[in-house]
Amino acid sequence: MGVNRISRRVIKINKSESSFKASVFEHLENRALLSTAAPVITSFTADNRGQVILHFSQKMDIHTIGRGSVHILGVGADGQINTADDAALTISMELSADGKTLIATAPVAADANYRVKLSGSIIKGINGINLDGEFNASGNSGNGVAGGDFQFRAKRSTGITTHPLAIIRTTEGDMLVQLRADAAPNTVANFKHYADLGSNNGYDGTIIHRNNVAEFTAPAVPPYTFLGAGQYLSTGTQITQLGSPPTVERSTLHNNRGTIATATGPISSNNTNLEPSGFIFNITQNNEIDPNNGIRGTSQVGATAFGTIISSLDPLLKAFKLPTTAFTGGSTSFKGAPSITEFDGSKIRVTLTRVAMLDRVVSLT
Repeated sequence: MGVNRISRRVIKINKSESSFKASVFEHLENRALLSTAAPVITSFTADNRGQVILHFSQKMDIHTIGRGSVHILGVGADGQINTADDAALTISMELSADGKTLIATAPVAADANYRVKLSGSIIKGINGINLDGEFNASGNSGNGVAGGDFQFRAKRSTGITTHPLAIIRTTEGDMLVQLRADAAPNTVANFKHYADLGSNNGYDGTIIHRNNVAEFTAPAVPPYTFLGAGQYLSTGTQITQLGSPPTVERSTLHNNRGTIATATGPISSNNTNLEPSGFIFNITQNNEIDPNNGIRGTSQVGATAFGTIISSLDPLLKAFKLPTTAFTGGSTSFKGAPSITEFDGSKIRVTLTRVAMLDRVVSLT
C-alpha cells in the first residue's frame, strides 16, 4: 500500500453516456513504444470517508474511465453491504497528468462500510488492453488475463485499533501516518474526531499556519522546529469545536523528527498554545517539548506525540522550506505561514486538502 504525491495538474472527469469533457489535451503517443501487457493496479488506499486512490502500472485511457466503469456503492435499505440492495453513490474522479493515478471520491459517512468496483471489461490502458483487475490482498491485481473486475470492500479497522493508519493529503503531497493509540488513546481519538468531520469544522481545508522558526526573529534560544496545522482555514476562520472531542493526555512518546503531536499546554516561550483541534509536524528532534520530561517545568507541559509519518517526509520538508508571510487566524497573528506567491500577488497557503483514517480492505468473497 503506497502513498504517492499526486500532481497538481489533473484531468477532471465528467463522463456520461451523452457527453465527455477533459481539461487537458494530450499529444498522440508513439504506439510503437507502448507496453503489450495488460494494466494492473499496483497499490491503492481507501479511507473511512469514501475516497479511494488507485495506482496503475501504466498510463490509462481516460475515455474508458467514468461513472460507467468506476463504482462506489454504499449500504441500501437492508443495512448490509455487498447485497443486491447496495446503493450506487455519486462519485467525483480525477486522473493524474501521467494517467497512472486515479482518485475517486464518494460521500460516505465516517466509518460506514462501502464497496468499490472497477469494470475490467471497460477500463483500458493507453495501449488498448483491458485492465487485469482481480483483487489480490497483497501485490498487483490480476490473474494474468485481461478484462477482470477489480472489487473490494472497505470496512472500519476494528481489529487494528492500537496502530491505526491515517492519510494527510496536502497541496505539497500526501503523507501516511501510523497513529499510536496504544500510548496516546485520547489524543488519537481527538485527531480522529476532527478528521471524521471533514470540511464541516474538521481538518479538510485547513492550512499550515505556522512555521515556528519564522515566528522568532531573534530568539534567545533556538526555536523548536515544527509546523503548526489544523486550526484555521485560509480565510483566517478558526474551526470550532463540535461535539465533545476527547481530552488530550500526556504520553511517554517523544517528539521525534517526523512525528505529529498535539499541545497539552504552552509549547513556546511566548506561551503560544494550540487549540484542541491543532497539531504540529515535528521537522527535527524536539524532545524538549515532551510532556513532563524534566527539562521544563510541569506548568509548561508541552506536546503529546501520537503518530509517526511512515511515508516520505518530502511533502513536509517542501512546506517547511517555502517562504513565509503574515497570516491572521481568528484573533491571533502569525508571522510565519508558509505560502506560494502567485503572479497577481495573492498567497496560496499550504492546505490540508483531506485528512482521514484509512480503512481495511477485504475481498468481496
